[in-house]
Amino acid sequence: MDAEAVIDQFASNWRAFATTETPSGGVAFAIMDDRSGDLVGCCGIDDWSRADVVQFGYWITASARGRGYATRAAMLLTGWLFKLGAARVFLTIVAENEASVAVARRAGFVHEGTMRSHGVWEGQRCDVMWFAALPLEWTMSVPAEQG
Repeated sequence: MDAEAVIDQFASNWRAFATTETPSGGVAFAIMDDRSGDLVGCCGIDDWSRADVVQFGYWITASARGRGYATRAAMLLTGWLFKLGAARVFLTIVAENEASVAVARRAGFVHEGTMRSHGVWEGQRCDVMWFAALPLEWTMSVPAEQG
């Protein structure tokens, strides 16, 4: 898919969200630096099931990693999803991605298990870790000034 088609799909997803008030897969957000306004990453919804279970993901540019952008974005997105009615929010993370695992934990997600050899990353089979947050648990575990 070329860049123009991706942009068109994101626009279509946002129009659908505006109509239904339920974000579907493909609704994405830019992660910006507060001070400079620089784009430092992206986070977005991968899926919102009929059972109100939501999966999302995030990425941060190499030069901006380690400064809390992903954690803050995960916390803000999770809070927003719960306000929209999500019953469960989850992340799937390649087990070797220690930085992303740390983000999930800092954002208040609970490790639920590891699926051995479940995914392929950079051409190699890999274990995939599942992290989830439930509304009541998450709001109780996240500091008020951040949630």
